[in-house]
Amino acid sequence: MATLLPIGRILQLGFVVQNVEDAVQTYVRDFNVGGWLMLERQRSKEVIYRGVPATIDISVALAYSGDIMLELIQQHGSAPSVYSEAIADRRYGLHHLALATLSIENSICEYQSKGYRVAMRVENQNGRAAYLEKTGAPPAMLELLEISGALETFFGRVHALRVT
Repeated sequence: MATLLPIGRILQLGFVVQNVEDAVQTYVRDFNVGGWLMLERQRSKEVIYRGVPATIDISVALAYSGDIMLELIQQHGSAPSVYSEAIADRRYGLHHLALATLSIENSICEYQSKGYRVAMRVENQNGRAAYLEKTGAPPAMLELLEISGALETFFGRVHALRVT
């Protein structure tokens, strides 16, 4: 069976937005992107932000445009995270490029050898993810997504909603 999560290739572009519902309407109206899976008020407690446990509250909208998933993220509140940090530093816009990996630990080591640093780690019902950054790298973070059955199922749900 073909995977929606190609190893080592960009499979998602993530954007931090001020209002997720308004952003979805813009993508539908201006770019014909949809259908969207909305996840409102996701409180993630399994977060390590810059070495410190954190709890963040976000709303997320996901949709495919061709083979690339778009993720729109609105953080509620000002808890420290890679999202609130981006808003404070650069305002809203492109936040991360996501890649799938078979082993998040091996991929973290690989990217650390290239000068990347881990900014945040997340573990939830869909699996494990890590956000990495590098001075002088593209103007976005790198998100590593560890492939799991739950993650494949989740991406499949979003893929099934796409406008053809």
